[in-house]
Amino acid sequence: MTADRRSDPLVALVTPVFNGEKYLRATMEAVQAQTYANIFHVVLDNASTDSTPQIIDEFRQARVPVLVQRNPSTIPLSQNWNAALAFVPPDAKYFAILCADDLIDPAFVSKMTAIAESDPKVELVGCMHRLGETVASTALPADRTVFDGREIVSAFLNKRGNDIPHMWGLFRRNDTDPVADFFDNTIYMFDTNACIRAMVRGKFGFVHEPIYIYRQHPQSISETVIRGSTHRLFDSMVQIERWGPVVMEEAEYRRCAQRHLRAIYRYMLRARYRGNDAEYRAFLAVRKIQPGALELAYAVAEWPFQRLMRYVRA
Repeated sequence: MTADRRSDPLVALVTPVFNGEKYLRATMEAVQAQTYANIFHVVLDNASTDSTPQIIDEFRQARVPVLVQRNPSTIPLSQNWNAALAFVPPDAKYFAILCADDLIDPAFVSKMTAIAESDPKVELVGCMHRLGETVASTALPADRTVFDGREIVSAFLNKRGNDIPHMWGLFRRNDTDPVADFFDNTIYMFDTNACIRAMVRGKFGFVHEPIYIYRQHPQSISETVIRGSTHRLFDSMVQIERWGPVVMEEAEYRRCAQRHLRAIYRYMLRARYRGNDAEYRAFLAVRKIQPGALELAYAVAEWPFQRLMRYVRA
């Protein structure tokens, strides 16, 4: 533990939770086990109906200060994340979302903050993560910990780089960020968008160790909201349209957008075969896109090559 907590910048860990009785206690214990001294834990209960409030009460007198708030009624996910951020102490220099069903290594805050403090232009820090016994691989060179943010975003949008730390990134507090809607609730991948916005503004730091642990389960967001949804596919296009012109040259942006459109065409054709392609047609209609037979044929012909390249990269 750091000898003098006043010498370290304040870091806020923020945990929005709804009916988290199965996993919340271990998550909160992971915060209490942090070796970094100057931390603060914000927990916002989204009007849970299980024993979540009682579990939170167990930590009111814990070593790491815990600020507890409760919504009078349940609100949508992105709104709850924004509401939780509103309780971050004004003197916190950094903050990170810690989902109520995930875990962090005892050195998580210490190692993430050390990278952020190494360069004042670092706006976001990520790390390797673990899912069960599997450690996510990284394409980032191990001999570097700080990278150009726009290059990371470009690689992400082009599907040739790492996933970005959408649910576990350490953000540097920045006065230019929106206050009430840090997470843009008009889009599905609001957490990804927040990370991209930070990286476009500055640099990206990375800890080459799996110090964040996903606990995937049938009630997790990835299983109940993301898996099988078309919104993630559509939002990827939205992110390309929004940020591609910022981080890419015009020709590269066009290639990236067209490549993703062809992926949408393939999914649309499969949905059409099943008789439920209305979402795809509506999404394209808003953009005044009507693919012709040749474009659809090219999208289908490209698919085996895409599968082969994915296998080679793996």
